[in-house]
Amino acid sequence: MVLNKTNLTIILLLSVFSNLLAISSHQLYEQLVNRYNDMSSFQADINHTSYFADADYTNEAIGKIYFDKRYLHIAYQSPKEEIISLVDSLVYYYQVEEDVYIITYADSSFVSLNLENLIQKVWKDDLVNISEEDDYYKVDIELSEANSLANILNIDFKINKESNLVEEVKYLGDSGNSVTIVFSNIVLNDSPEGGPWSIETTENTQIIDYRN
Repeated sequence: MVLNKTNLTIILLLSVFSNLLAISSHQLYEQLVNRYNDMSSFQADINHTSYFADADYTNEAIGKIYFDKRYLHIAYQSPKEEIISLVDSLVYYYQVEEDVYIITYADSSFVSLNLENLIQKVWKDDLVNISEEDDYYKVDIELSEANSLANILNIDFKINKESNLVEEVKYLGDSGNSVTIVFSNIVLNDSPEGGPWSIETTENTQIIDYRN
Protein backbone atom coordinates (compact mmCIF):
# COMPACT_ATOMS: atom_id res chain seq x y z
CA MET A 1 0.00 0.00 0.00
CA VAL A 2 1.35 3.40 -0.99
CA LEU A 3 0.60 6.22 1.42
CA ASN A 4 -0.15 9.53 -0.23
CA LYS A 5 -0.50 12.82 1.59
CA THR A 6 -4.27 12.41 1.97
CA ASN A 7 -4.02 8.94 3.47
CA LEU A 8 -1.24 10.01 5.79
CA THR A 9 -3.24 13.03 6.96
CA ILE A 10 -6.28 10.85 7.69
CA ILE A 11 -4.16 8.36 9.65
CA LEU A 12 -2.59 11.16 11.69
CA LEU A 13 -5.99 12.70 12.41
CA LEU A 14 -7.40 9.34 13.48
CA SER A 15 -4.39 8.83 15.74
CA VAL A 16 -4.87 12.23 17.37
CA PHE A 17 -8.62 11.62 17.78
CA SER A 18 -7.93 8.22 19.36
CA ASN A 19 -5.56 9.80 21.88
CA LEU A 20 -8.13 12.46 22.76
CA LEU A 21 -10.57 9.69 23.60
CA ALA A 22 -8.01 7.56 25.38
CA ILE A 23 -10.45 6.45 28.08
CA SER A 24 -13.67 4.63 27.39
CA SER A 25 -16.91 5.00 29.30
CA HIS A 26 -16.49 1.56 30.86
CA GLN A 27 -12.86 2.22 31.86
CA LEU A 28 -13.79 5.47 33.58
CA TYR A 29 -16.70 3.78 35.33
CA GLU A 30 -14.39 1.06 36.65
CA GLN A 31 -11.90 3.66 37.90
CA LEU A 32 -14.61 5.58 39.72
CA VAL A 33 -16.29 2.55 41.27
CA ASN A 34 -12.95 1.14 42.47
CA ARG A 35 -11.96 4.53 43.87
CA TYR A 36 -15.13 4.94 45.90
CA ASN A 37 -15.25 1.27 46.92
CA ASP A 38 -11.73 1.49 48.32
CA MET A 39 -12.44 4.40 50.63
CA SER A 40 -13.93 3.90 54.07
CA SER A 41 -15.37 7.41 54.30
CA PHE A 42 -15.69 10.69 52.40
CA GLN A 43 -16.15 14.20 53.71
CA ALA A 44 -16.10 17.59 52.02
CA ASP A 45 -17.42 21.12 52.01
CA ILE A 46 -20.34 21.49 49.63
CA ASN A 47 -21.82 24.39 47.73
CA HIS A 48 -25.35 23.43 46.74
CA THR A 49 -27.04 25.65 44.13
CA SER A 50 -30.66 25.06 43.12
CA TYR A 51 -32.31 26.79 40.17
CA PHE A 52 -36.12 26.88 39.93
CA ALA A 53 -37.14 27.53 36.34
CA ASP A 54 -40.78 28.56 36.89
CA ALA A 55 -39.79 31.31 39.33
CA ASP A 56 -36.44 32.03 37.66
CA TYR A 57 -34.97 31.84 41.17
CA THR A 58 -31.61 30.54 42.39
CA ASN A 59 -30.93 29.38 45.94
CA GLU A 60 -27.44 28.69 47.27
CA ALA A 61 -26.75 26.56 50.34
CA ILE A 62 -23.37 25.98 51.97
CA GLY A 63 -22.51 23.09 54.25
CA LYS A 64 -20.57 19.88 54.83
CA ILE A 65 -21.15 16.30 53.74
CA TYR A 66 -19.98 13.01 55.19
CA PHE A 67 -20.72 9.49 54.04
CA ASP A 68 -19.41 5.99 54.57
CA LYS A 69 -20.73 2.52 53.80
CA ARG A 70 -23.80 2.97 55.99
CA TYR A 71 -24.35 6.61 56.89
CA LEU A 72 -24.76 9.85 54.99
CA HIS A 73 -24.90 13.21 56.75
CA ILE A 74 -25.30 16.71 55.37
CA ALA A 75 -25.10 19.74 57.65
CA TYR A 76 -26.05 23.06 56.04
CA GLN A 77 -24.92 26.27 57.72
CA SER A 78 -26.58 28.74 55.34
CA PRO A 79 -28.99 30.11 54.30
CA LYS A 80 -30.66 27.96 56.96
CA GLU A 81 -29.18 25.57 59.48
CA GLU A 82 -30.43 22.11 58.53
CA ILE A 83 -29.20 18.57 59.12
CA ILE A 84 -30.04 15.57 56.95
CA SER A 85 -29.02 12.04 57.95
CA LEU A 86 -29.60 8.96 55.84
CA VAL A 87 -29.13 5.76 57.83
CA ASP A 88 -29.86 2.56 55.94
CA SER A 89 -33.36 3.20 54.53
CA LEU A 90 -34.39 5.99 56.92
CA VAL A 91 -34.05 9.74 56.53
CA TYR A 92 -33.79 12.06 59.53
CA TYR A 93 -34.26 15.74 58.66
CA TYR A 94 -33.94 18.50 61.25
CA GLN A 95 -34.88 22.08 60.42
CA VAL A 96 -33.03 23.85 63.22
CA GLU A 97 -34.59 27.32 63.00
CA GLU A 98 -38.13 25.94 62.74
CA ASP A 99 -37.30 23.27 65.34
CA VAL A 100 -38.99 20.59 63.22
CA TYR A 101 -37.66 17.03 63.12
CA ILE A 102 -38.88 14.76 60.31
CA ILE A 103 -38.40 10.99 60.06
CA THR A 104 -39.32 9.20 56.85
CA TYR A 105 -38.34 6.40 54.51
CA ALA A 106 -35.81 7.16 51.79
CA ASP A 107 -36.97 7.11 48.19
CA SER A 108 -34.89 6.89 45.01
CA SER A 109 -34.08 10.61 45.07
CA PHE A 110 -31.79 10.08 48.06
CA VAL A 111 -29.46 7.97 45.92
CA SER A 112 -28.27 11.27 44.43
CA LEU A 113 -26.76 12.27 47.78
CA ASN A 114 -24.25 9.38 47.85
CA LEU A 115 -21.79 9.56 44.97
CA GLU A 116 -20.83 5.89 45.07
CA ASN A 117 -24.45 4.72 44.90
CA LEU A 118 -25.33 7.38 42.35
CA ILE A 119 -22.62 6.36 39.90
CA GLN A 120 -23.59 2.70 40.07
CA LYS A 121 -27.27 3.57 39.68
CA VAL A 122 -27.16 5.85 36.62
CA TRP A 123 -24.04 4.86 34.67
CA LYS A 124 -24.97 3.01 31.49
CA ASP A 125 -22.14 2.95 28.94
CA ASP A 126 -24.36 3.62 25.93
CA LEU A 127 -25.90 6.68 27.62
CA VAL A 128 -22.60 8.29 28.67
CA ASN A 129 -20.83 11.07 26.78
CA ILE A 130 -17.27 11.93 27.89
CA SER A 131 -15.24 15.02 27.07
CA GLU A 132 -12.04 16.45 28.55
CA GLU A 133 -11.21 19.85 29.98
CA ASP A 134 -7.71 20.51 31.32
CA ASP A 135 -7.35 18.25 34.39
CA TYR A 136 -10.94 17.00 34.35
CA TYR A 137 -13.21 14.54 32.63
CA LYS A 138 -16.66 15.95 31.96
CA VAL A 139 -19.32 13.28 31.85
CA ASP A 140 -22.87 13.78 30.63
CA ILE A 141 -25.31 10.96 31.37
CA GLU A 142 -28.73 10.79 29.79
CA LEU A 143 -31.29 9.11 32.00
CA SER A 144 -33.81 6.68 30.58
CA GLU A 145 -36.05 3.94 31.94
CA ALA A 146 -32.93 1.81 32.40
CA ASN A 147 -31.31 4.25 34.84
CA SER A 148 -34.18 6.53 35.88
CA LEU A 149 -33.89 8.64 39.01
CA ALA A 150 -36.88 10.63 40.24
CA ASN A 151 -37.65 13.39 37.68
CA ILE A 152 -34.05 13.86 36.49
CA LEU A 153 -33.27 13.92 32.77
CA ASN A 154 -29.50 14.41 32.78
CA ILE A 155 -26.63 14.20 35.23
CA ASP A 156 -23.26 15.86 34.59
CA PHE A 157 -20.12 14.94 36.49
CA LYS A 158 -16.84 16.85 36.67
CA ILE A 159 -14.17 14.30 37.61
CA ASN A 160 -10.61 15.11 38.64
CA LYS A 161 -8.28 13.01 36.47
CA GLU A 162 -5.61 12.69 39.15
CA SER A 163 -7.77 11.82 42.15
CA ASN A 164 -10.57 10.01 40.28
CA LEU A 165 -13.05 11.88 42.47
CA VAL A 166 -16.18 13.75 41.49
CA GLU A 167 -15.71 17.44 42.29
CA GLU A 168 -18.98 18.65 40.79
CA VAL A 169 -22.30 17.07 39.91
CA LYS A 170 -25.25 18.73 38.19
CA TYR A 171 -28.81 17.41 37.90
CA LEU A 172 -31.24 18.67 35.25
CA GLY A 173 -34.90 17.98 35.90
CA ASP A 174 -37.76 17.50 33.46
CA SER A 175 -39.31 20.83 34.47
CA GLY A 176 -36.13 22.82 33.76
CA ASN A 177 -35.05 22.92 37.39
CA SER A 178 -31.41 22.13 38.12
CA VAL A 179 -29.17 21.39 41.09
CA THR A 180 -25.40 21.83 41.09
CA ILE A 181 -23.24 20.54 43.95
CA VAL A 182 -19.54 21.44 44.18
CA PHE A 183 -17.28 19.45 46.52
CA SER A 184 -14.13 21.05 47.97
CA ASN A 185 -11.62 20.37 50.76
CA ILE A 186 -12.20 16.64 50.27
CA VAL A 187 -10.92 14.34 53.02
CA LEU A 188 -10.94 10.56 52.68
CA ASN A 189 -10.90 7.78 55.27
CA ASP A 190 -11.14 10.06 58.29
CA SER A 191 -14.31 10.66 60.28
CA PRO A 192 -15.16 14.26 61.20
CA GLU A 193 -14.01 15.45 64.59
CA GLY A 194 -16.39 14.00 67.13
CA GLY A 195 -17.74 11.49 64.61
CA PRO A 196 -20.58 12.04 62.14
CA TRP A 197 -22.88 14.89 63.10
CA SER A 198 -25.66 13.95 65.46
CA ILE A 199 -29.09 15.56 65.54
CA GLU A 200 -29.81 17.18 68.87
CA THR A 201 -33.40 18.29 69.25
CA THR A 202 -34.98 20.35 72.02
CA GLU A 203 -37.85 19.57 74.38
CA ASN A 204 -40.08 21.74 72.20
CA THR A 205 -39.13 20.12 68.89
CA GLN A 206 -42.06 19.21 66.67
CA ILE A 207 -41.51 15.60 65.58
CA ILE A 208 -43.16 14.37 62.41
CA ASP A 209 -42.76 10.64 61.89
CA TYR A 210 -44.02 9.41 58.54
CA ARG A 211 -43.31 5.79 59.42
CA ASN A 212 -46.53 5.64 61.40
